[in-house]
Amino acid sequence: MNVVRLLIPGWRWWLVALAIGLAVAVAMPVFGQTINNGKRWNLATSSVSNISFDGAGIMWAKPYENRIISLNGATDIVTTWTHGNTSILGPNHYGSAELTGTLVWSSAESLDHVNRLDTSNGQLISWPFPASTTCGRFNLAVDGSGNAWFGKNDQKVAMLDPVANTITEWPMPTAGFYCPQVFAVEGSGASQKVWFCESVIDKIGFLAPATGSVTEWTISGTNFNDCRSRDASGRIWFTRSSTELLRLDPATNELTVYPCPLGCTTLQGVSHEAATKVWFAEGSQINSFAPATGQFVDYAGTSCGPQNIFVDPVGNVWTTNDSVTVCRFPPP
Repeated sequence: MNVVRLLIPGWRWWLVALAIGLAVAVAMPVFGQTINNGKRWNLATSSVSNISFDGAGIMWAKPYENRIISLNGATDIVTTWTHGNTSILGPNHYGSAELTGTLVWSSAESLDHVNRLDTSNGQLISWPFPASTTCGRFNLAVDGSGNAWFGKNDQKVAMLDPVANTITEWPMPTAGFYCPQVFAVEGSGASQKVWFCESVIDKIGFLAPATGSVTEWTISGTNFNDCRSRDASGRIWFTRSSTELLRLDPATNELTVYPCPLGCTTLQGVSHEAATKVWFAEGSQINSFAPATGQFVDYAGTSCGPQNIFVDPVGNVWTTNDSVTVCRFPPP
């Protein structure tokens, strides 16, 4: 591994420090390994991009259409919630859905509000923003206190407190037209961190709400995308170019680059590290990478045309492809 330390001067209370490591896979890549016992669901008229899971392993999504859906993989039951006013849940907008108890939060691209569905009685509440709109398909996180966090197109991270019925906003340090897409909330109180990606300006960072400070890492390169996966060790997995998998370790300020040796052209849908593997889609296939060994594996026979990859609480690998098809595979 070749490591270069690059310190970029801080600006006011923002720290931007990065160490860049280039890791070359030492294990031979494996082509055409088969994943067995996969399962496929057709969600009828619900085109899904982003999914999440509750503690019971039930899948949740805010599809392209004006609805929230859940899928119980054990019973094959799909449940749908809609609203008479199609603008509420967001017609023709992919989005995110996160469940806490009986409450399902949802956001979507280009909405000027955020929603909460109570599955116990079907009640849907919508909170309008003072200005601007949300962004992205992956832009929602709920903290331990039940507050919803999301990014807005006016360069702000916002928090909705449903108990106080308030929306609080924090501006980002860099000027311009972009949106910090929130993907995780860590901790609580004085140590709370709200993680976000700013792909337009090639940055990953976190907001410390207690102080209002913002820490950012600048990731140079092209096609910086798929920044939404934070693993149990706090490391963030994403792609920067069409042929590279990257890992940012905020604890050490180290960025590690893993070139894909599988003849990759476009890496997308990168998952977090789970059970020693990171999963991603490439072309029409599912792929995995083992950080401990540096080995990349290409899996054949999935027939799901994956674009996005997700790992549920028990380690199953799920795929979506911006259509009505959702697939699940047990980890090989």
